Amino acid sequence: MKKNKILLITILLFSNLIYCAEPGFDDDVVDTPAAPIDGWVYFVLATGVFYGLKKNILDTNPKIGK
Repeated sequence: MKKNKILLITILLFSNLIYCAEPGFDDDVVDTPAAPIDGWVYFVLATGVFYGLKKNILDTNPKIGK
């Protein structure tokens, strides 16, 4: 009996998820980003790697920074 109650409650709870889902969108949507950051991604990544390596080297060997 307890197993049937759990199954019934589970079915009732998860059956409402279909009604809460967002409707789909049309396929003719122009997929452009909200901000033009496509060209800057590699530059920002390279800058972050350079900064991280520099900071790591200076923290591990303080003689280089002086």
